[in-house]
Amino acid sequence: EGIGVQKDLVQAYRWYKLAAQHYMPTDAKSMRYAARKYEALSHDMTPEQVREATLMSQQLDPLKR
Repeated sequence: EGIGVQKDLVQAYRWYKLAAQHYMPTDAKSMRYAARKYEALSHDMTPEQVREATLMSQQLDPLKR
């Protein structure tokens, strides 16, 4: 809900997905929140957008390089 910026579902999905994958197990509440956010975003995205966002998140993930 940024003011003065264009909504970008692909970028939002990318960052929530990365966040969900990298929260510490002791912070399960935040991990579930991030996972719910990227799942909810996927309902407003095309399958191609979801694939693009997933690929982008994998490219930034140091554990998947």
